[in-house]
Amino acid sequence: LLFRFFYRRLQGELEEQEKTDGLTKQAFTSAVRDHLAHYYKMLAQVESRVTGRGGGGGVTLRCLNIMLSEPMQQLRVLLILCEGVKGLKGGALINKLNELNKHGDPQVFQLTDAILNQVCKPLFGMISRWIFEGELHDPCGEFFIQENPNVSLDALWHDGYSLRPEMIPHAVVSDQLAKTILRTGKSINFLKRCCNVKEWGDFHSMSKEAETYFEPQESSSSVGFEHRIPALESFVNKVAKRVDSHLMTNLFNVFRCGDHLQAVKRYLLLGQGDFIQQLMVLSGEDLNEKAGVVSAYQLGSTLETAIRSSVVQFDDPEILDCLRVEMMPHAGGEYGWDVFSLNYIVQSPLTCVFTDVAMKKYLRVFNFLWRLKRVEHALSSIWQSMKPSVQLFDRVRNEKSENVQGIKDEVRRCRCVR
Repeated sequence: LLFRFFYRRLQGELEEQEKTDGLTKQAFTSAVRDHLAHYYKMLAQVESRVTGRGGGGGVTLRCLNIMLSEPMQQLRVLLILCEGVKGLKGGALINKLNELNKHGDPQVFQLTDAILNQVCKPLFGMISRWIFEGELHDPCGEFFIQENPNVSLDALWHDGYSLRPEMIPHAVVSDQLAKTILRTGKSINFLKRCCNVKEWGDFHSMSKEAETYFEPQESSSSVGFEHRIPALESFVNKVAKRVDSHLMTNLFNVFRCGDHLQAVKRYLLLGQGDFIQQLMVLSGEDLNEKAGVVSAYQLGSTLETAIRSSVVQFDDPEILDCLRVEMMPHAGGEYGWDVFSLNYIVQSPLTCVFTDVAMKKYLRVFNFLWRLKRVEHALSSIWQSMKPSVQLFDRVRNEKSENVQGIKDEVRRCRCVR
């Protein structure tokens, strides 16, 4: 009767959970039913012995109890597993199975570990597709990576894909490995959709090796599936390194990310001194006006003149075309010096590096350095206007009167400021 009770409860749980969508849940119910098939064969053998059709005569109640004790224990374990994973799917289901797998009985461990291996197969299929092809096929929301379909291509790298912490199967995937898997598939999607790259690595040589990690075998030892995590991490890191190398090659060799970064340093961080000096001299008259009457178009012409009159004129035209003059929002009473700004505008896919947030920080640094440069320029102009007076005062250098000595002290002070 107890055997029948466990069996009926287990059948009811399976029928209820088979109504739930999800590849991992389907793999779980399929693995449980595979074990039930063995019990059907065992029951047929017991029935044959009880009725004497199998030869050897009947069996006693004690013998029958011994024959059914182990299957009954396994049915009890299967029932506990079914009740424990109710309402769970994906990585959450695997985490629960791994928790129930920590058992001291070797037979119970082998049973739960075999089911865990079967449930992990759909997950490994998703991981394989993601890190090799960048494809995310997860109609039931079981994978630990999710896609945001509403983001633009400019925001694809930062906002297109993210982790689901509750779906990370810690039994087989650590937090760091999950981030590596996310970055690898995200890099492939970035190459395909933003860089229009058709090939991102030859993975044919790795296909056989992938089967070793993404097709888990039935565990027959007491070590379990967790011992394979370091090897799995090593393989995923190998794939990630190859994809990352291809991505960096495209960004720096094809789209010249390094040249653009150097340009930002030279123009927005005032690294190109002669250009900045020419720009300040040529735009000074316009920037002395009120901000409301300063023409951005006129300043754009001034920028081109400053480029032609400095070493910057020999830079690549593609780089120079990214440099723009912008007027910051302003209220009444401000001058052109307060609202003038340079900006550096790039196109996709470099917008993943030169994000709006990053460029706003660059512009804040530029505005600060530009004001310091303006103070230096003003002091230099004042000193240039004072130099004729200094020559006049040098004529009376040897005079000992108190008035002349005071004037000499002031001149010395001015030189210190200079």
